[in-house]
Amino acid sequence: MKRMRRSQNELRRKYGVNVVRSVLQIHKMLGHPSPGALAQYLQQAQCEAEWATCTRELKCSFCPERSRPKAVRIARVPLANSFNDQISIDVFYIQHRGDTQKVLTIQDDHSKYVVDAPIKHESAKSESLGEVSASSPS
Repeated sequence: MKRMRRSQNELRRKYGVNVVRSVLQIHKMLGHPSPGALAQYLQQAQCEAEWATCTRELKCSFCPERSRPKAVRIARVPLANSFNDQISIDVFYIQHRGDTQKVLTIQDDHSKYVVDAPIKHESAKSESLGEVSASSPS
């Protein structure tokens, strides 16, 4: 908030109190348009050029609050360049007929090929991954 006040004070010194006040009032009356849209409107209305440049530098304290949230990425650059370059491993539980079964899932990050295998014996040995790859369909 202090930063916005400081920038408005600088604008008042640069363009004058009346210009900044008028531009802010027009900005509010038109429903808080973007700086570019408001500057274009002021140019079409044949206002002075300093009004349009003031509009581009103006920061409204209300606009960031009502701005839309940033979009979620729907795609990304793949991390793996070829099959078996990078894999993701996770363990999850499945409940079926009152019994809980632990399942290991392995996914190749390039091809998205997935292998799921039930975990029969829990141990910290690396041999358990060998058992999964031997029992998985090729």
